[in-house]
Amino acid sequence: MDKVMKEKMDYLKKVGTGVVSDAMTLLGIDGWTTHVFPTANDAKIAGPAFTTRSVVPVNGKEKTIGAYGMIDSCSPGEVIVRAGTPEGRLFGSNMALMARNKGVEGVVIDGKSRDLNEIEAVMPIFLRSATVRPSDAISKLVEVQVPVVFDGVNVKPGDIVVGDRDGVLFIPADRLDDVIYQAEMIEQVEKEVSEALNQNLPVAEVVKIIKKKSTLRE
Repeated sequence: MDKVMKEKMDYLKKVGTGVVSDAMTLLGIDGWTTHVFPTANDAKIAGPAFTTRSVVPVNGKEKTIGAYGMIDSCSPGEVIVRAGTPEGRLFGSNMALMARNKGVEGVVIDGKSRDLNEIEAVMPIFLRSATVRPSDAISKLVEVQVPVVFDGVNVKPGDIVVGDRDGVLFIPADRLDDVIYQAEMIEQVEKEVSEALNQNLPVAEVVKIIKKKSTLRE
């Protein structure tokens, strides 16, 4: 990841999903998940998506991809996006160690995982829930770096994943600069709102400031 992209990702983590979500709403971009959350309240991620798709085996003869080979294909700063089987266990502590050593930013899972304490010690993880159930009989990793549907959101390789305590959202890669441009305005408006509330200004004044968020920054 080059310096410019890293600065953009650092900014997205700093302002958080609330500001990013408001910017996406203003631009008419839909990319929110509803069932995936971090296991640690202070978890924050932002990075390009390395997408993977898993399926429930139909006959046990599906062509599969090794999880460690998948991780070895990741680039530093990417977020592993595991989609396909919400009831499947899709990650574990050894995978997290390898991913950390590859410089992976974190992992978001439309499914479940075990070893959460061990994973949290090395990287942020976002998922539906924990599980101790074995995974092989439930799901198989069959594709990487392909368009996927993650918790109802269409995600392409390279789309930007942003996550914090409130959840996970995806920014289309070709709209990243647009979202950041609007987010900068919204961030400033939020600061003005906080200042107005701290000064106990009349409600009408506070509402007037809030309304600035509903107009696109030119």
